[in-house]
Amino acid sequence: MSDIGGKDRLNDDKRVTVRLSGSMIQEMEDLVQKEEFESISDLVRKAVSSLLESRGVRGDFVPVQIMIPKNLVEKLGKDSSRPVNLSLDDFSSLILDRINGLTVRETIKKIVHEENIK
Repeated sequence: MSDIGGKDRLNDDKRVTVRLSGSMIQEMEDLVQKEEFESISDLVRKAVSSLLESRGVRGDFVPVQIMIPKNLVEKLGKDSSRPVNLSLDDFSSLILDRINGLTVRETIKKIVHEENIK
């Protein structure tokens, strides 16, 4: 299968064009600006997916809710006063930062302990 540009596609994704009012577009842009969504496309995909799932149509993704400490969410520059959508990259970054931070702290404790023994 190939798309309009002639590029081979590995799946059957299709492009859809939708006409929306200026106020709807502005509202979507505001949500993206507030970092509730990565892009307008992301917002539209999630909205359509949510609608279809509410009607019993199984989607490719399942929403997962994870509780993350506020200070970690704020490290990403996100507003922690409300639910946040994180990309897999952002979530992975938080985990790696946390692991690296713990490793550094444990190493410092070990060095301090060894110095106190001397």
